[in-house]
Amino acid sequence: MRKIVSIIVFLFYLSVTWKITGEIWDRFVPLSWKTNLMALLLVPFLIGLSMVLSSLTLKWSRTSRS
Repeated sequence: MRKIVSIIVFLFYLSVTWKITGEIWDRFVPLSWKTNLMALLLVPFLIGLSMVLSSLTLKWSRTSRS
């Protein structure tokens, strides 16, 4: 059960960070093949950030219940 909740929280954070990054990217970065290639480098960062945020959220929720 804990694993399913952690995956759901991870996917939530990933979708939120993906949408925020997409909005910022569309507003400030001109569209070309080089910038699209650079955006691929952001994907591992977004995944890592989502994993850290989800683990911190679950850790916080476990400690606050105790």
